[in-house]
Amino acid sequence: MPKLRIPKAKEKPKDFSKMPWTEDFRVEFPTQKVAQIVNSGVPINDVRDYLFAEKHMDFRKSNLVVEAYKSECCIVRNDNEVLLNISVPICENQCSNCDRQIYKRTNKCFKDYFDALLFDVIATREIILKRGYFVKSVCFTGNVLVFSAEELSKLLSLCAYTLNEICIELSDAKLITEQKMAVLRKYPNVRFILNALTFNMVTLRVLNKHFEFREVYDYLKLIISNGFDISVRLVVGIGKERELQLGRNLKYAIELGASCIDLYSMHCPKIKNAKPPTEDRYPAIRRLHEYSNDFLLEQRYSPYFLYCSDIQGGCFENVGYCLPNKKCKYIEDSTYGISTMIGCGLSSSCIKVNNLHKTKEILNTTGDLCEYISNIKQITKTKREFFE
Repeated sequence: MPKLRIPKAKEKPKDFSKMPWTEDFRVEFPTQKVAQIVNSGVPINDVRDYLFAEKHMDFRKSNLVVEAYKSECCIVRNDNEVLLNISVPICENQCSNCDRQIYKRTNKCFKDYFDALLFDVIATREIILKRGYFVKSVCFTGNVLVFSAEELSKLLSLCAYTLNEICIELSDAKLITEQKMAVLRKYPNVRFILNALTFNMVTLRVLNKHFEFREVYDYLKLIISNGFDISVRLVVGIGKERELQLGRNLKYAIELGASCIDLYSMHCPKIKNAKPPTEDRYPAIRRLHEYSNDFLLEQRYSPYFLYCSDIQGGCFENVGYCLPNKKCKYIEDSTYGISTMIGCGLSSSCIKVNNLHKTKEILNTTGDLCEYISNIKQITKTKREFFE
């Protein structure tokens, strides 16, 4: 077979050493640009060479964006497949990356919230059955382990649909108990999501997380011993993080048995204590991304989602890596916004997606705890009308 001839660049490549992406790819979803190139007639197997020759993109970045595009192409866009999000914003400490209103367990309305949430979940179940939806994934965001084992069992019995994925966002590892693990063992496809995590103590303080890794490791071993899937969502580039620190974080995540490792450049307004990077930091941040990409590819992880954050003219990628056939469906679909999402609980959102017409409708639920409990009947009635 004759070798592919790479055409010579028509103009001298610009200096992109300060930016992770070329000018044309400084968009939220670079995979959309790859889709345009493929639709123009360039075979998918030749896109890497095309990006190098025509767009002056280095092979690391071109390989990343093409692999993410291939994974995105495998997603089935079916408007009858939905995601179910159950919000439990009850935490003792609010992380810097969280912009929701949170409440403590000592709040006098805590017990009433569980009853209101059950009422909301039952009403949502009726909507799902009436509409004929297939629930692809259920995700408990916030801190569902704040409930007792009996309450957790009651809640799961209403949410665990056939063949769906169950994701549990873990905000406080100290709430893990053997009794709660026994309840979760009854259900297949349970995945724990360790959110906004780093094993660097200085960065943990920036994120307003007041624990050390060795303090929670014994609790995390309960998850590992039960064989549940784990997704670790690592923050990258805060402060003066270097390759050595990032490499240590990645190794710890692999030691935990993480089937998914998602990397986020947390330089955004939601991080209250993190200053945006100055231009002289761009090359260092780029090296971090290149290092993590090379390291995870060596460990047989492959990219399954990709989007970019635009910070002061720079563009920093947020990438999810997973082991073969282990990607998190909830994170993938919610990142690209291609599935209808039904929200239950305080500060949740319902997003009705029409992939054919590329439209979205959004219904937000109140973030006030007392208002949610007192108006739960009206809230569920509005939700039914929204999905009519």
